[in-house]
Amino acid sequence: MRLRNRARAVLALTFAITLLATMSACSGSTAASYPTKDITYIVEWGQGGAADGIARALGEATTPHIGKPIMVKNVVGGAGAVGALELVQSKPDGYTVAQQQGSVVTIAPHLQDVGFKSEDFQVLSMVFTFPFVWTVKADSPYKSLDDIVADAKKRPGEITFSFSGVGTGGHLAVEGLAKKLGIKLKIVPFQTAAEGVTALLGGHLDTALSHPPDAATHIKEGRLRPIAAFSKFPGMETIPGLKSLKEMGIDYEASAWSCNVVPKGTPKDIVEKLRTAFNKGMAEKSFVDYMAKTMQPINIKTEEETLAIWKADYDAMGTLIKDLGLAK
Repeated sequence: MRLRNRARAVLALTFAITLLATMSACSGSTAASYPTKDITYIVEWGQGGAADGIARALGEATTPHIGKPIMVKNVVGGAGAVGALELVQSKPDGYTVAQQQGSVVTIAPHLQDVGFKSEDFQVLSMVFTFPFVWTVKADSPYKSLDDIVADAKKRPGEITFSFSGVGTGGHLAVEGLAKKLGIKLKIVPFQTAAEGVTALLGGHLDTALSHPPDAATHIKEGRLRPIAAFSKFPGMETIPGLKSLKEMGIDYEASAWSCNVVPKGTPKDIVEKLRTAFNKGMAEKSFVDYMAKTMQPINIKTEEETLAIWKADYDAMGTLIKDLGLAK
């Protein structure tokens, strides 16, 4: 009887070891053969905007390094939160990546219940920085920032100012500057900064905040007048009349950043494969040239460096949002 029980125990142990070895082998072979289909690249903003253009350029540059097409999917809403939620709710298998703008995870959670937290994301690396450019129409009575400030103090809350979405980096950049200057502006949000520029050109706004690719050509061709850049950026010297706030003697600076993320729980070897492929894509001449042409700085940082910036911005934005009385 004892021998029979012992035989059964040995048989059960052998089966368990075989099962574990099979599972391990299958897991390894799955990672080794990844990817076997197209990869979805979520962009949390609409088509035609700066983020969308960067994602398409980077997806194309990265495709040869990962071996399958990277297909951009625009998921708009909730100041980027809808796209982020779709990412964290997707299967953690490496077939869904998101271009995660910092504001979605450092600002939006202070303003609304977004359905996700920082721990739900696995960072690949930081990709780029979004500079902000403040403009008016070329025939605007505002010739300078001083003109806007003077008028805003006479007519608080009447001068319109557009940006891409409530709860975004542009929104808080505007609110923070207005607070520092002691003025109040009328905020008019759009799905993309480019839409705000179109409205400005159509005479529907007083001023607009956008990114270099949305404004530079219009400034150079005389349709828009630059008021200020919220920070310095490469190629800025090619835009006639554009100076940073700091160059104008205002101690204020703001920009946005974006990183590539996958859902938490994605296998480590797939994370590394994706990270390596995207980093190679960022070094491709086609992508480097695109970013130089659109004056948007490539800003590659490691996972650890990105998470440190993420946390610092989350804390700083939380404080600013409370000070502005915007907290949920």
